[in-house]
Amino acid sequence: MTNDEREKTVDRQTDKVYPQKVQIPLDPFVNEGGEAAKRLGNASHWLRLLLFVSGAQRILEIGTGNGYLTAVMAQEVKASGGWVFSVEPSHDVAVAARRRWESLDAADAIQQGVGDTGSLLAQRLPDSFDCIVQHAQANALETELDQCLRVLRVGGFLAAFRPQPDAASISSDIWLSPQDALVQRLTDCQTLETVFVPGGGGLLVARKPEPLGGVIAHEYLD
Repeated sequence: MTNDEREKTVDRQTDKVYPQKVQIPLDPFVNEGGEAAKRLGNASHWLRLLLFVSGAQRILEIGTGNGYLTAVMAQEVKASGGWVFSVEPSHDVAVAARRRWESLDAADAIQQGVGDTGSLLAQRLPDSFDCIVQHAQANALETELDQCLRVLRVGGFLAAFRPQPDAASISSDIWLSPQDALVQRLTDCQTLETVFVPGGGGLLVARKPEPLGGVIAHEYLD
């Protein structure tokens, strides 16, 4: 059995287990069947697992890209009242993604912020998000880590990977590796617990742990 045949078999088995779940189609986000589509599909499986395990409902996405993973995450959380806030510096990229979401009726659980990531995060209250996801070529987890940690709640997760290359210039050096500057930046951060998952482009997951002595809920301080 070839890899393609094996993947199709897994997809059919998944459809049987989750017949009620309408999958977000890769088209019109990216041409199906290519390497970029496989990377996106793999990334979407990791994200679904992370959201399932973490129970995240308020998600910050840094770098909208083509918008496929935004739609996947929104689909996962909207039934329980969750939403995705997607930050993108390029107005044109943000508009194109919005059109794709609207064409698939997937925009109702997605908010957008267009502009500088640091400025947009500065407008958010502390502990605004349960999970922060960075992908494409965004670099806010390196340049705006303090702001990201401020808006991430205690117990929340950061996830970083590179699932959206230019299909014409795919090479191993654009994927996350243990030597990647982002991996080193988050691993060296004393306020995070991190784990790096090699393969599939490389996935880094970090957790903002509770401080020593635990967390005192605000209602007990009133």
